[in-house]
Amino acid sequence: MPPIFLDRRKQTKIFHLFISCSNEAKMVSSTVESLKKLVESVDAQNENFILNLVPENNSEVGKERMVSCFSDLLKKFYSFLPQSYCTSYLYIENMRTFLSGDYNIDDLSIPLENSFDQHCKSQIDLTNSNILMSVLTKKCCEFSIFTKFEKLQYDGDVKGLVSNPDEFQYSNKVYHGVLGGTFDSIHVGHKLLLSEAALRCSNSLTVGITDGSMIEGKTLFELIKPVDERIEDVKKFLKLIAPSLCTKIVPIYDPFGPSISDPDLELIVVSHETLKGGQRVNEKRLEKGLSPLKLHRIPLIEDTNKEPGDEDKMSSSSLRKKKLGTRIKPFQMNENIPIHPHVIGLTGGIASGKSSIAKRLENLGAGIVDCDALGHRAYLPGTKCFEDVLQAFGDEIKDANGTINRKALGSIVFSNRDALNKLNSIVWPQIAELAKAEIKKLRTEGKDIVVLDAAVLLEANWNKFCQEVWVAIIPPEEAVKRLMDRNGLDPDAAWKRVKVQFSNQERVKVADIVFSTLWEPEFTQKQVMKAWDEVEKVLKSSSL
Repeated sequence: MPPIFLDRRKQTKIFHLFISCSNEAKMVSSTVESLKKLVESVDAQNENFILNLVPENNSEVGKERMVSCFSDLLKKFYSFLPQSYCTSYLYIENMRTFLSGDYNIDDLSIPLENSFDQHCKSQIDLTNSNILMSVLTKKCCEFSIFTKFEKLQYDGDVKGLVSNPDEFQYSNKVYHGVLGGTFDSIHVGHKLLLSEAALRCSNSLTVGITDGSMIEGKTLFELIKPVDERIEDVKKFLKLIAPSLCTKIVPIYDPFGPSISDPDLELIVVSHETLKGGQRVNEKRLEKGLSPLKLHRIPLIEDTNKEPGDEDKMSSSSLRKKKLGTRIKPFQMNENIPIHPHVIGLTGGIASGKSSIAKRLENLGAGIVDCDALGHRAYLPGTKCFEDVLQAFGDEIKDANGTINRKALGSIVFSNRDALNKLNSIVWPQIAELAKAEIKKLRTEGKDIVVLDAAVLLEANWNKFCQEVWVAIIPPEEAVKRLMDRNGLDPDAAWKRVKVQFSNQERVKVADIVFSTLWEPEFTQKQVMKAWDEVEKVLKSSSL
């Protein structure tokens, strides 16, 4: 492969083009037309041309199709690229990660037959096509990249952002930069943010990864990866595109992190929605006697695969929402119980919509073991559980007809952890025996899938009777609202009931699949159908 040169004397235009590959033929044809329009807008004599092709993640597109699609696209691109360009090259953003395996751009066998200006006095040899962005970051200290983003409007599955240097002051400065974010499930928007930062922060880049209370207000924050994993994801991506860049990636627990304390920082990279945060950083720096940071702003990326009710922008919140009803960890068989029927433990906090999910699963053919109903049976007069509860809590919890008044009992135990533990030690073993009997009964009735519907599945350790655990979650505030509406409780009483249970985070830690009934019923049904498909795959594989 011949060397590729970048002329440091020229201004540089960067094009980020985002491509959906759901329709290969349409993608190639529409992208080629878009690229032609882009090339026509570049002054080949006075500008370097950088193209960053960003494939949008699509689990339905396999590796072979992606390679074939991009190979065809690149060949067409080089066939019409003007020979007058002093510098031109193509960078496929994070293709190795996108294709989920070892992959070399050279495998595409794309000829690079552009004519280069061999008389350029200031050239940079970009010989390693697999790390073009990293070489650019490493060696381009003597020229500047100026960017103004404008959204490109094209037909088909292609959209993009074009940079334009016209409104920027020219400077050869190399920055010590900083940026921050949650960086959960790194997506196209994150990659653009990090790539732009790596281009401009060739000296060093500090990245703050939000955690703790900073993430608790985010949608489905319980599904956010642990901060150590998110730090590693960012580290790997920056290593891929800029291996020589000095990086410092740290967790932050406030909106500012090191951005308001490091005197060496010169640049902060923000998005449209975090611009005010960047301005606030500068206010804090001035208060501390530090120089304000230059703000470099990038646009938000539109999510072309959004569900109804999702944000318009590409966001980790939307990606977490798409995980609902799917496996969040590989299935592992519980070898301590029979494989038939396949028992699923379904649990969730109070008012989480768990029972409505159980009903939907029953409609699909699952057998249901309702542990709340079994609890009522355990309390019936004449049972050992009935006598033991009366002995522990006194005759005052009996109602007029001689049965246990569960509302009166609840008022005692939900405000007293010790009392609740005492009650559970009496009732849970009895319910467990009744549940085992129900599972055996459903097996004789021919049920292949049995759902153990139990609010206290994890607290009682009943998940040991299950092949997998499914969890329903809603925000605690929503649970309180539902309890007030459904049960007529006042706020204090509702909060007591919510707080005495396991938290969403504790449940999600052991979950195989997570649901949320926070949105419209149709979306709940979609989650249930996804989960049902997952368990049918397990049954099919186990029967082979």
